Amino acid sequence: MHPGLIGCLPSKALLDTWNKREAALVSTDPDRVPPRAAPTAPGTAHMGSMKADAAKAAALVAARTVPPREHGGNCDIKDLTRGSKVFFPVYVKDGGLSMGDLHFSQGDGEITFCGAIEMAGWIHIKVDVIKGGVVKYGVKNPIFKPSALKPEYKQHPLYDYRCDRCAGDFIELRPMSRYDDPAPCPRCGALAPRVIGAPRLNTMRAHLRLAYQTNERSAHQPKVTQGHQCGPQCSHQGPGTSPLRQASGPKRPWMLGH
Repeated sequence: MHPGLIGCLPSKALLDTWNKREAALVSTDPDRVPPRAAPTAPGTAHMGSMKADAAKAAALVAARTVPPREHGGNCDIKDLTRGSKVFFPVYVKDGGLSMGDLHFSQGDGEITFCGAIEMAGWIHIKVDVIKGGVVKYGVKNPIFKPSALKPEYKQHPLYDYRCDRCAGDFIELRPMSRYDDPAPCPRCGALAPRVIGAPRLNTMRAHLRLAYQTNERSAHQPKVTQGHQCGPQCSHQGPGTSPLRQASGPKRPWMLGH
């Protein structure tokens, strides 16, 4: 399992640096597809619990989560899994460490923007603070020490378990030869029986799902139109005309983003 996104909160000064730097980069070739950077997108920004005017003002300068930056972010390192260590520079009080975008499997860097299998899950981590570490070690970007463990998914599938003692569900990577054996609960240590889990369905609210789809869609998505486009007076639409067509573009298959 890999956290695609992990990092600390940026300071206001760092956020201003990002926006200035990325706006200048986009301006060098504003019509490029895909763009040279991911500028702010106020219309689809997800601002969490912020309300009304405060959310609108923050969305104007909010950083997109697609590119990684000095604070960490969308690193997508394949071997950033069990046993890994990461050193993050801290820019604000309390750090604001967060993570998500969990992947069952992925290619390094997810460079095709669809090179991962998304999953639900949880991460067990230990956090220490090195006081004065940024100055002492001259840290300007995160330092990643990936794990030496490389899971073989073809030999060790994932199984679902439910702990009767603490009423918690968890997932374990195990050899197929142990498919029916109980597994120790990571919370309380009790042996938990295997269960057959239901498929995980997308129950996200419609407006949030639309925002994520807009922010993370592939730059090579074909433009698809519904029906005939010449107008009501057109006379050359024959009975064999397809109602859908793909606009001309780069000779590259369209791939779904995560």
